[in-house]
Amino acid sequence: MIISNNNKKLFIRILTAVLLFASVTFSQDEFPLGSPYSSFGLGDLQYLTSTRTDAMGILGIGLTGNYINNLNPAANGELRLTNVSFSMNYGFLGLPKSEISDGNINGINLGVPLSREMGMTLTMGFNSMIRSNYKVYSRVTTPDISYNQTYAGNGGLSRVNFGLSYKIPLGIYIGAEYNYAFGNQTKLTYLDFGNSFVQNTYIRKENNLTGSFVKGGLVFDIKSLLKSDKMSDFTIGFVYQSKLNLSSGEDAIYGSITGNDTLRNTYSDIQVPQAFGFGITKQIGKQVILSGDVLMQEWSKYISRNTSNTVYTNSYRYGLGAEILPALKSDRSFWENLTYRMGVFYDNTYFTVNGEKINRYGFGLGIGIPVGNSNSLDFGISYSIRGKNENGLIKENYLKLTAGLNFGELWFLRPKDEDR
Repeated sequence: MIISNNNKKLFIRILTAVLLFASVTFSQDEFPLGSPYSSFGLGDLQYLTSTRTDAMGILGIGLTGNYINNLNPAANGELRLTNVSFSMNYGFLGLPKSEISDGNINGINLGVPLSREMGMTLTMGFNSMIRSNYKVYSRVTTPDISYNQTYAGNGGLSRVNFGLSYKIPLGIYIGAEYNYAFGNQTKLTYLDFGNSFVQNTYIRKENNLTGSFVKGGLVFDIKSLLKSDKMSDFTIGFVYQSKLNLSSGEDAIYGSITGNDTLRNTYSDIQVPQAFGFGITKQIGKQVILSGDVLMQEWSKYISRNTSNTVYTNSYRYGLGAEILPALKSDRSFWENLTYRMGVFYDNTYFTVNGEKINRYGFGLGIGIPVGNSNSLDFGISYSIRGKNENGLIKENYLKLTAGLNFGELWFLRPKDEDR
């Protein structure tokens, strides 16, 4: 098995760019400004499964092709080339009294077809699951005393995943994936009394979280299943994600002008609920792909040691999108050689604030620029709105720029097959 020199050079350049981006992204303030809504539960759920699907507004549960699907392991059964992909984004969050921007790496994934005939593809990756970063200031006034109060938090969950797909009779692809989740959350409470006769209070809690869960998926072609030509290029996908039991070790630091006290505790009572997803995809002609999906997670069964009055309800994520492929002709112009993507989405979030559900809706647009026969640079832009400026809530306007590289090559070749 060999790897071509050109691929080696390109991969090194890509890796260098990722590391440089990461060094800039993660050298920020420990408690950067962010969405106040990420203070609820474990934080904001990360629905970006690839730059391709994000621009289409979907998760890709029933979408196949030469892209790695890090949500539904069965959807990777049609991967034809060894594929490396990564994506990153830079977002602009507009709040009533401030504007915030930040960048993140969403994930790095590898897919290796082991047998095309058997639909057997090995996948592995590192992906973000949940993010939380916020800083909230308030002025508290009582008949006895007034003080400035700061609540801040930062952290989240990531996962390392290993998956495998396999093709069974009737054109059905099945897939399974093991995920190891890990992360940390730091929360800060600071009370500033502005009075030399009253000690300021500082409480810092750091949680290290670890756990594991599994996913199972199914993708099948309706034409092969029903033996009907009328149902050609029509696929349906399902995905299941098991519960995630998180063990956590907490270091709590209680500080004042007289010194700090540190307490260490170990907990095992955080349970992230199971999730179910369904998706359909239909290709119309040679150029147009339509796809839609929905993902439901049973957050009403969320278990946490947090004793707040937050009410958790089941979350739903809906998406509908389209992809327009290049025309099948040899004399295409630059613009005719691009892949165009568009879509809309609606998130029914898992928490309520002041008795109201906080929902998000928006749209996405994107393009794919071919780089060689099987590589592409993918770019996307999405705009969404969450919440409203009523009933003590906050309206957020979020503009997100996403970029990714889909790198598919015959890296692993036997010398005698290299020229095939």
